This record gives sequence, C-alpha cells and structure tokens, in this order.
Amino acid sequence: MTLDLMVANPFEYIQLRDVRCIRLLELEPAREESAPLRITLKKARLDRTCLPRYEAVSYVWGPPDFNRAITCNRKTLCITPSCERILLGLRRKIKRRLLWIDSLCINQSDTNERSRQVSMMDKIYKSANRVLIWLEVSGPKISSFFKYLAYCARYCDSYEGGVLVREIRTVLQFLRNLEDKVWHSYSNAHEDYMPIAQQIFRSPWFQRVWTLQEVSLAQAKRVVMICDDEEISWRHILRASAGGYPLDGVIRSEMLSAIAAHCFFCRLIQWERSRVRQRIRLLLFGETLRDASLVPVQSSFFNFSSASKIDLRLFRKHFQNVNMVLNLTRRKHCYDPKDKIFGVWGILRELGVDLSRPNYQLELETVYIRAASDIICHDGNLDILRTVSSPRRAQTLPSWVPDWRTGWGLAPSFLDLLSPPFKQSRTRFGHSITRTRTLITKGTVLDRIKECAWPLMIDGHDPEELIQRDLWAAIAKSDPVYKILQQWFSYSQQLSTYPTGDSTQNAFERTIQQRIQSQYIPLGADERWFDMVAFDAAQMEWNSPKPQINTAEMAKDFAYGRLQPLSTRKEPEINKASDREAHEFQRTVFDHLCGKRFFTTEAGYMGVAEFSIEPDDAIALLIGQDMPVVLRRRGDAFRFVAVAYVDGMAESHTWPERVDDNDIIEIV
Repeated sequence: MTLDLMVANPFEYIQLRDVRCIRLLELEPAREESAPLRITLKKARLDRTCLPRYEAVSYVWGPPDFNRAITCNRKTLCITPSCERILLGLRRKIKRRLLWIDSLCINQSDTNERSRQVSMMDKIYKSANRVLIWLEVSGPKISSFFKYLAYCARYCDSYEGGVLVREIRTVLQFLRNLEDKVWHSYSNAHEDYMPIAQQIFRSPWFQRVWTLQEVSLAQAKRVVMICDDEEISWRHILRASAGGYPLDGVIRSEMLSAIAAHCFFCRLIQWERSRVRQRIRLLLFGETLRDASLVPVQSSFFNFSSASKIDLRLFRKHFQNVNMVLNLTRRKHCYDPKDKIFGVWGILRELGVDLSRPNYQLELETVYIRAASDIICHDGNLDILRTVSSPRRAQTLPSWVPDWRTGWGLAPSFLDLLSPPFKQSRTRFGHSITRTRTLITKGTVLDRIKECAWPLMIDGHDPEELIQRDLWAAIAKSDPVYKILQQWFSYSQQLSTYPTGDSTQNAFERTIQQRIQSQYIPLGADERWFDMVAFDAAQMEWNSPKPQINTAEMAKDFAYGRLQPLSTRKEPEINKASDREAHEFQRTVFDHLCGKRFFTTEAGYMGVAEFSIEPDDAIALLIGQDMPVVLRRRGDAFRFVAVAYVDGMAESHTWPERVDDNDIIEIV
C-alpha cells in the first residue's frame, strides 16, 4: 500500500465513552499467506456475562516503527513490524479469530484512555479464554523440545499425583527416577536442546515488565507459548521447571507461581552443562530440604550459586511486601519508565494493594513519588529505603524515593532485606509527606561517621592470573579483594575498645559476616580466613596519608562501567590453591559486601554501608526502619544516603517510651 493512500484514508479511533469498555480485534481469515491483513475493531463490555470468547496476546512490541499498513475497519492503520508478524502468524485460513492486542486495541495516543485501560489490564487477561505468549523464535527442534518439556511435566504430575514429598529417602528416590526416566530416556537431551532453549528463554519476552504481569494474571491452564507455529502449555513449563510438584498456591496464588517461573527461566539457560544434575537437585529441593516448595520463588531473586545459602522460611512473610514485588521490575525493560510502576499495577491490585491508579498524564517524578508514598503507607514501614541506593539514580528525585528506571545497582543484598537485626521500631511507625516532597518521620541521630575505608570495588580489567600453590600467598600478593579487606581490618583495630564491651576483632568478624548463616560456612573456613587477615594486616603499614575518595566521581565511574563491583569480575585462578573452603568464604563475603564501604564512627562503632557514604554523615535510627540509616545534612533537613549495618548500635539503643519523645527528622 502506498504512502499516499495511507495518508488519504487513515483509521481513527472512536473514543470509548464507557469506562468499562474495551476493544476486541477480529482478524479476518485468508487462505493465502500473502493476502493483505484485514481486521475489525469492536467494542465490548468487560463486565458483561455475554463477553465474547477472545484470546489476549502477550508479546514484545519491538522498535516503535509504525511502517506497516493493514486494513482496519475498511481504513488504513499503521502498525509495527512485530505486530504484523503476530497477525500473520495467528491468522487462520477459514475462521475469524477474536484477539486482544494492546498496541491495537488501545489508542496509544490518548493518555486518558491508556491510563483507564491499563488499570483494567488484570481483568482483561483474567477474562481471556486463552493468553498467547508470542515469541519470535524459529528452529527445527522447537517441536521436539516442546514435547520434551511436556514429557517432563507429565512425569512430574504422575509422581504421587504431584504432591510434594519431604522425606529425604523419598526425595533421593524421586531424583533417581527423574534422572532415569526423563533425562536418560531423552539421551543427551540437554545437549541437543540447549541451543533452542537458549534461543527461547533468552527471548526479550522474559525481560519485559508488561509480559510479567500479563502471564501472571492469567490462569496457567489458559496460557500457551507459541514459537514457529508450535504451542506448549504454560502449565507444562511451570511443572517442568518446578520439578515434580505444582506451583499453584505456593505462596498465595497461581499468579505468583507464574512470576517465579518467568524469572527463573531467565537464569535457566545460563547453567553450565557440566553442572546440570547438581543444579537440578538445587532447583528441586535446595541443599537444606527446608520449605522446598519455595525454591522456585527463591530462584526469582537469587543466582543459583548462592541461592542455597538462604533460609527459605524467611521468604514467606516478606514476599508479599509491596516493595519487593515492585523490585521485580527493576531489571526488566519498558519503553516508558512509568511502566516500571504501571506495568505491575494489576499484580499489586490482585494482592490487595491499593496503589494509585495509572495516570500517564503525570510527570515521571510524580509517579515515582506517589508509588513510594503508597508503598510506605501499605507496608507500614520504611523498608523502601533499603532499595534507594543506585549510582545512576536521578538527583532530581527526593532522596527517599527509588529510581525504578535503574537496576538494583549497589542496593543492599537480600540478606539485608530478609533478616533485619533491629525490630523495636516496627510497631511504632508514623510518617507524613509534605507537598514539598519531604518525608517527615521520627527517630534520633546517634552518631557520625569518622573514617571510611576503600569500598569493595576494583578497576574493570581482570587481575593477573595467579599460579602460586599457596592460596593465601596468592591472595595477599595479588588479590585486591584481600588487600581491601586487610585495610578494613586495620581501620577496625584503630579502635582500642568497643562500646558494647566486646573485642574489636569480634566486632569486625560480625561486621564482615553479618547474617551469613554459619551452617553454610565450611567448618573452620571463616576462622582460618580471619586469622590470615589479622596476621597480614599486622605486617602492613597504614600510617601513610589516606587518599581522598570522591564519592560523586566514583558513582559516575561505576554508573558508566569504569568501575565494577568485585563480584562481576573474572575470578582469578586462586581456585586451584589448597584452601578452597577459605577462598569460598572470602567469595561469599565480597559477594555480600560488594560495593560497600567499611567505616568507623565518632562513638567508636564500626559498620558497612553503600560506597556513597562520607565522613561526617549522620547515623540515625528511624521509627519504621529496622536498621540504622546514614543521613547527610541539607540545611534544616537531611538527604538519605544509605541503610547501614553498625555492629551493636541498634541492640544497645533503647527507644524512648513515648513516640513523641523522638526527634522529628525531615528527609528531602
């Protein structure tokens, strides 16, 4: 179709005056694949029992190039190439097909309509007869790979009716059966199917915000994935990934199970083939065999290399925390940054959360401020502060509001999120937010930062490979991780006494280990590591002038890749050294503390916090926040800097009997 004709006879959307109305797309059949696409957009009342049976499509928009022309209601409508491919792929030869596709059924140029329709998205997907996950993936092995996944799912369903088994003997027998009857019967299946699995599960669909909500809100039995004209039930994917038990009702509903599997598959294809069997065991039951039903949810948040080190029982009471649900979107993609909030609005409403309705006419900062305020009100605490820190956050946002456009950055680890050490403030929370975007709460400033050591960051290049036989000699000579931690220890030893009465070395060990659970540390590995740090630190001289650290420049360097967290660098070959358990402990330490900075305070405490802290920053306890926070004076108010771990401070502080006896603290 020529451009002149496209301009001369354009399709125009008719306003939906009834707020309960949606548009459905009727796709005309065609016997020839080359036949022009013809659709008709019709209105339908979403709340009527006579709502026609339709299929909702979950897909990735792709580049917003509206350079393909189709016939819509006998006029010309410009659509994107990806949308054209979907319509061609779903078009039948004889029968019409009734679909809901957001880019066509919503007038994207009308922000009021977009806002209303987005707030109905949960109902749209729940009301659909089927939800079609459209992946633009093709290959000769898709059909056999889908059959393979379905076989795994059916076998898992047949094992004791899908009931989760908990006895160790039964677990081991199940693993043997699974390996014998599934993996062995599909000889070398993981080798044969790994390329197509990578192609499918690395699809952008798994990385988008909107697709997370779309598949999560639908019933799994009504969801199918389509690749190259081949279909597989989403339920089969869930069952195959769960490894033998249904995910329905694992936490609250099937919806959250879909979230778990959605995120899980982003990790699945990164497994090393040589460790498939080990990873299967971890996926199914975890190393502790406790709360095995939560392992898929666990995999939503953690790399499998460290997943088993978490006590899964901590998840149950925290997962429905609104702040954690929103943070599922932090690393997912969308064209409009407002959709980091609006894209999960339906999920939150399904969980009973009263978040402000989507409104695309609002400025981005207003959307984020409202979301942060809603989270604080719903959760009844200030846990949101733990997810604020990010080197790329916009400085125009209030310091207490997360910039959801950025990833986690250097935010506290999930150990911080799941196991807070200080709980006295939890039931005393109260706050208000002014029109000037100021968070007003109560608390008390207890201390100030005196000195800061170097953060656990290194330059982006890989360290020189090490071949020394002695692990500790190798680390001490060449590993910057070890040298920085030596410096941390030296700073701690400048404190002659500790306020709690304990030794400074014990305080340092607690600060480094924090809440890394002892049952996951090989016996004696931590003691050997601390002994070595203490011995080498005693041989080093730290009396030379300490270099000044420009945290603003450091944040800029990190944001643009000139600095990297230690955990992202290539691992040196010290793995080949003798004491692997102690080295593994060190890896656990810096994985937990990467991007953080050791500090001492004027009152003689020690702790760690994000690298953006500076000397003279205030350390405060806030009502509604379980951990100490670092604040920076800004006139009569403060800017929030970071949540901190300060060894012994929270435990030794006694809150006033009356809330009103605390200080009013304003955070801008």
